Amino acid sequence: MWIIILTKKKVGNSDKKTDNSRLLLFTKFCWVVFNTRSSYERETIINFNEEEKTASIYTFNQSLIKKLKKLTLDRPDECVLKSDGPEDAASFLVPKKWVHVKPPVKYNLTDEQKHERAERMRKIQQEKRISDEG
Repeated sequence: MWIIILTKKKVGNSDKKTDNSRLLLFTKFCWVVFNTRSSYERETIINFNEEEKTASIYTFNQSLIKKLKKLTLDRPDECVLKSDGPEDAASFLVPKKWVHVKPPVKYNLTDEQKHERAERMRKIQQEKRISDEG
């Protein structure tokens, strides 16, 4: 999506009525173009193949970029910044063994266990409120 913003910019003497008036009127505006992306368009792409030992990560996710940039400083031999894009995107090379798919842990709790955990959370929240007030 492109957003075009027109801002008035005074160029020369605009009160003159000359043959150049069309040119003056045109040059009085400054076109500013911003390239904005929707949250749907700000994607993360992780790409790897069976032969290579590295995975390529291209992302617009700022928290992921921050983590990966920190890793480039901590582990420069393993994590490499390929490019820092102009549109808040970045591309990295990381070891393929760092890429995991981990589903959340599924708990099979009884109603009694759920009730006990809820009570424990209520107590923790009350203690936190009391400590914040005091």
